[in-house]
Amino acid sequence: MMVACLIFSRGAAPVSAFCRTLLIGTGIVWGSTAPLFLAPPTDLDGIYERSLAAVSCVLVLTIARLFCPPAKQLKAT
Repeated sequence: MMVACLIFSRGAAPVSAFCRTLLIGTGIVWGSTAPLFLAPPTDLDGIYERSLAAVSCVLVLTIARLFCPPAKQLKAT
């Protein structure tokens, strides 16, 4: 997922600098937190898993924000 974020950030750069920065940040957060997934005790495992899911949602919403305006333009023509 970290690699996907960094690859998408290169493509997002011409469209939106904010989305590029958000994708790079998401990749860094994922890359630093995902390897520790098996480390927390069972009591905290669910919270940690949900935080990783929130990071994944940020990726999906950022890519959706990139794709929606061009899709609306195609639909209008």
